Amino acid sequence: MRERSSLGFNFLMVFISNFISLFKGIFVSIAVPKILSVDGYADYRIFTLYVSYVGLFHFGLLDGFCLKYAGKTVEQIKKEKIKTYTHILFWMEIVCSLLVLLIGSLINRRIDIIIICLSVDIVFHNLASFYQNVMQSTMQFKKYARVGVLYSIFQIISVVVLLGLKTVNHATGYSYIILYLICEFLMLMTCMLSIKGLVWGKVNYRLISYKELKEVISQGFMLLIGGLIVTLILNLDRQFVAVLFSKKEYAYYSFTYSIMNIVTSLITAMSIVLFPTLKRASKNGQVAYYKKISCGIAVLVFGVLCFLPIMESIIVWILPKYRLSIDILYSIAPALATICIIQVILINFFKTFKKTKEVCLYSIIALGISFAFNYGAYVLFGTMSAIAIATVLACLCWYVLCDRYLCRLMQLKNGLFIYVIFMTATYCLCYCDLLHVFYGMIGKALYMLIFALISAVFVKHEIYSPSAHSNIVS
Repeated sequence: MRERSSLGFNFLMVFISNFISLFKGIFVSIAVPKILSVDGYADYRIFTLYVSYVGLFHFGLLDGFCLKYAGKTVEQIKKEKIKTYTHILFWMEIVCSLLVLLIGSLINRRIDIIIICLSVDIVFHNLASFYQNVMQSTMQFKKYARVGVLYSIFQIISVVVLLGLKTVNHATGYSYIILYLICEFLMLMTCMLSIKGLVWGKVNYRLISYKELKEVISQGFMLLIGGLIVTLILNLDRQFVAVLFSKKEYAYYSFTYSIMNIVTSLITAMSIVLFPTLKRASKNGQVAYYKKISCGIAVLVFGVLCFLPIMESIIVWILPKYRLSIDILYSIAPALATICIIQVILINFFKTFKKTKEVCLYSIIALGISFAFNYGAYVLFGTMSAIAIATVLACLCWYVLCDRYLCRLMQLKNGLFIYVIFMTATYCLCYCDLLHVFYGMIGKALYMLIFALISAVFVKHEIYSPSAHSNIVS
């Protein structure tokens, strides 16, 4: 009982932080494209596309640390050991930053502001991520939540500064990239002050043997590769659009992801609490978490899709220059369900069961499927909406592959994948203009009706019926 209440409290703390982050996300997602030109917004979104890869440069140290020490207290790990890991990571990131700056300058034959900002963010982002991992692993969720709230405030202030720059005609994509980097620095400082007892002071390299460091990096590196492939899958459609379409078209496509991130950032916050909790839970507890949380996320996200017409009205009213993004938003939106389940549930369960090779294998298969679907959509239709729907189908295949493996591993009978496939198909038939099955409000009303009926039956059968509990095999 205490475990459940503790999990609920930790979820609540992180949820409150991410609810504030949700407000920030809505504000930033609307204000930044409103302030910047379409070309300037495209510059900023191209930068954020490549920023998503800076996590590669810790070479698995962060993932390995979290995998080894999640669920333990600071006293169990030892403060000096954490400080020593920080010291190792710091010099690793400095070297990587300089190498990226050097190689980028040689390729471009000039010093580019985006390359400079990327190289600097390697240090800021990865050190801040390490401190957040320490808070997550040692279950200091109050501090983690406080850091998240302050970071949201920093980003809101940066948008206000950008608005001030607009009044003097200096609001460009590059100026907001600089402001983004300042927020990353402030985030790092906030993390360091939050756990200053684990930052400053003597380091002792004798506390970390070569064998331990090798173990942490090798296990973390497999997760890093898996994470890289996950990032590639989630970014692949945008890479296609960035290469095959114009800069302005990329801005329209990327804008839809900024809207989707509002939802995903709120839901995926649960993964922060879930992993260390799973490591402490019994096998039956782990199976129960898998069933209930994955079902809850699926129903929540498909419910959110009922409000897309409201989002459409808001976009048309506030950001009419991004009207072309609406068709793309409708096309890509059902991927939210599978992306959230994968990031919150599946990845954490693969980590809990130490199935790093398996998550890499399934992710590689999913990457191949995603590439084939995206390329096929471009060849057959040549539109961004077609590429978006191809991404939905690829994420669905990815989810089913991973879910079936984990259910076999846990000996769990789980009908969630049928619900996800059915609701995705229903959404596409009712909402997607590419398929031309239903039109306008008729299709949208039909989706809401089917969602309400099917979800009620599904939740009753999978969660509350006696047979649902008999499906959990000890």
